[in-house]
Amino acid sequence: MIRRIRRRGPRNAWCRAERPDGRRSRRRHPSRGLDAAGFGSIVVVAYDPDNIFAKILRGEAEAHVVLDEPRSLAFMDVMPQSPGHTLIIPREPVADIFDIGADALAELIGATRRVARAVRKAFAPSGVMVMQLNGAHAGQTVFHLHFHVVPRYAAQSPALHARAMAKPETLSEHAARIRAALEP
Repeated sequence: MIRRIRRRGPRNAWCRAERPDGRRSRRRHPSRGLDAAGFGSIVVVAYDPDNIFAKILRGEAEAHVVLDEPRSLAFMDVMPQSPGHTLIIPREPVADIFDIGADALAELIGATRRVARAVRKAFAPSGVMVMQLNGAHAGQTVFHLHFHVVPRYAAQSPALHARAMAKPETLSEHAARIRAALEP
């Protein structure tokens, strides 16, 4: 059994792991989500209805929307890795890919593919990265399931997260380019 917890980052993670010797551990490691012997664990994060994506869905936070569908929403990442970096989220409140139903996931993947095609058409990158992270140790920072569509260029070094906020007018212009490139 894995205890559902609210997590404020990797600290204070409860561990329940099976060690290579077959024994189980239920200890809390103070810094890495590992048990006292250094073995990893599965940490399940409870969905936080106050995360930024939930606020965007409720209209409490602004977003530069690219695609608005009954079961998904796509908008510009405010800290883009490259011009055209777009996020696609389900309207359903799920923390990660393990919590969503198969039909909803299929629709979300379809929306992601549609956005990826539009990004490729609008920005003509040499490649497009579609990325989805599950859990803090995988790099997930907002615990609402989301896909990244990131245009990649030959001279660009890949990174998981950007560090700088984009200007709102730039994001608005990029969103308009992607919307114009969306196929029905």
